[in-house]
This record gives sequence, structure tokens and C-alpha cells, in this order.
Amino acid sequence: MMIAAMIAGSSPAWQYGRFSAYGPPTDVKVRSDVTTGGTRYLDINFSVLSASGSDSPRRGVIAAVQPQGSNDAVMLVSSATSSRWKKGADASARQAAESFRVASTRSTTIRREPSSDYRYGTEGRSNVEKATPVDTLDGL
Repeated sequence: MMIAAMIAGSSPAWQYGRFSAYGPPTDVKVRSDVTTGGTRYLDINFSVLSASGSDSPRRGVIAAVQPQGSNDAVMLVSSATSSRWKKGADASARQAAESFRVASTRSTTIRREPSSDYRYGTEGRSNVEKATPVDTLDGL
């Protein structure tokens, strides 16, 4: 599974997903990595940027399954702020992760259409990609 790439920040899911509205998550640390019955569970720490530019430390559990016959992993990320985690949110996150199941998958012929995806604007580029600064040193 390509979960290591996602955690390392090189996956679009991590760079442009739920936790990356103001930049990709930082300070990512895997606290534990356990596989049970075909599901991989990762206990993680990471920080996300808020609208004010401050770091918001979070804790989470990732449940990942690679369905039979698929090259992709299907993941559920359950997380909370570090302070809520310490106050009991960890139990809810772990319960959600442990209940995660993938009954089956099937291939599709449906094309990805930016016009039907809320993350895309009218020009077809991701609104998140448009807002992400381009590193001017990339081509050097």
C-alpha cells in the first residue's frame, strides 16, 4: 500500500485533502503501525495550519484497506485536536477506525469530471491547487 507516501506528504490526498486548506499537514509522526485482519491501523500525530496561520496539533488513527483486486487503498482518517484527544476523543476515533470495512469494490468507466467535483472551479483546476503557492525554484 502507498500509505507511507501519503503520510510523508507526497500524496495528493494529503496535500489537497481535508486537512490541507492552508497547506499540507506538517510534523507528521507515526506513533504505531499495526496490521490486523487485512486492515492497517496507523496512530499518528500531525499539525495543520489554521486560517490565522497558527499550528493546530492533532492526533489521529488511520484505518487502511487494500481491497482484493485493487491497486488502491481505501482509508478512513479519524482525528481530533490534541487537547480533545486527551479528553476522550481517542476512544471515538479508535471505535470508528475499528468499525471500518470495505465490503467490495468494482472498476468504473466513469470519467473524473471537474464540473461535478466541488473542489474544482470552472477552469478545471482544483481550487486548492490554485490557492497553493508555486515553488519558484521547482524548475531550477
